[in-house]
Amino acid sequence: MKYLLSYKLFEDTNLAMGDNTDAGIITDITDTQVEIDGNWFAKKIVTKIPHTTNTSTVKKIHNRGTIDPNLVISAFTNPIDIDKMDKYTNTMKIDYLNHDFPPIIGYPTIIDENDIGKEFLNGDPITDKDINKYAWIVTDGHHRTVSAINSELPYIETKLDHSYIEDDYYTESVNENTNYLKPELLQNPYINEIVSPENVKEIKKWLSKHKDLYTFDRVRFYHGTGKNLDILTQGLKPTTFNRRRSFQSTSGYVYLACTPEVAKKFGDLGNQSNSIVYCVDVYVRDLKADIDQLTNLRANGVDVGNTLAESIAYGTVRVKGSIPIYNISVYEGDFK
Repeated sequence: MKYLLSYKLFEDTNLAMGDNTDAGIITDITDTQVEIDGNWFAKKIVTKIPHTTNTSTVKKIHNRGTIDPNLVISAFTNPIDIDKMDKYTNTMKIDYLNHDFPPIIGYPTIIDENDIGKEFLNGDPITDKDINKYAWIVTDGHHRTVSAINSELPYIETKLDHSYIEDDYYTESVNENTNYLKPELLQNPYINEIVSPENVKEIKKWLSKHKDLYTFDRVRFYHGTGKNLDILTQGLKPTTFNRRRSFQSTSGYVYLACTPEVAKKFGDLGNQSNSIVYCVDVYVRDLKADIDQLTNLRANGVDVGNTLAESIAYGTVRVKGSIPIYNISVYEGDFK
C-alpha cells in the first residue's frame, strides 16, 4: 500500500515571542526551545500559524461542507502514525462514503500566488495552474485526509475550526440553496424530443450554473444494457474493443441517455431486445458531449456542433471511465 508521508516534523527558525503555533501562543523563547502555556517545547516540534485568517481575501468564502481530499493543505507540520493511517485507509476502502469518520477541521481558502511552492497533503506541489481553486486548510484531520486520498474518496466532509478564524469572515453554511454535503439530484436538463436553439440555450444556462469543477452537483441519466451483465456488483465499465456494441462508440467512455426510453432503445439494439435500464447518478462536472452521436446526426444532415448542451438536447452524453455501483440502481418505472 502506498502511503503519503509528505508532512514530517521540521524546525521552524522564524519563531518569535507572541507567535501563534500549532501548540499555542509563545510566551518565552530561547535558542532551541519555546514556552507555551507554561510548558517548554523544542523549536523543531512546533510550527507558526496565523492568528486569524487574512480578512482581505476570505471575506466571502463559505464552508461548502465537503472538499476533494486532493485539495487539502496542512496548516502546520504533523507527524504521520502509519498504524493509524493504515486502519483509517482500510476502513474507508471498505465503507467508502458511508464511513463514520467525523469531518476534518480547518478553514477554506482560495489559492493565490502566495501559495505557489507549497504542497497539498497528497504531496503534489501547488503551481500557478491551481490559482483560484477552492481548497481547505486542515488543522485537525491529517490522517483522515491522507486516508481519504489513499482510498480515492471523491470528497471528505469539512467543519470550520473557530479557534483559527475570524467568525465575521467565514460562515458555517452548506449554502442556503445547495447542500454540498449530501447533494440532492438535480432535474435532468433535457427538455423534449423537439430540439430548438431555445432549448440548447436553456441547457447552456443550466450547465453554466451547475458544471463547476469543485462542487458536487449530481444529475440522473440512464443506461440500457444486457440483462445478463452483473452491473450492480461490477459497476458500469467503459467501452472497449471487446465490449463495443456499436462500431461508432469510442473506447474509454460509458454512454448515457437523458431518458429511460432512449436508454431502453440503445440497450435493445445491442442486446437483441433482452435489455435492462439502470438509473445512473453522475456529477455534472463529469459530463462529456456524445461526439459519436453528434457526428451521426451531422452525417444525416442535421446542423449541430459538438457542445455538451447540444448533446444533452439530442438525448445522450458520455462519461469517461467506469461508474461505481453506488451510483447505479435499477430503473423500475414505466416506459412512455
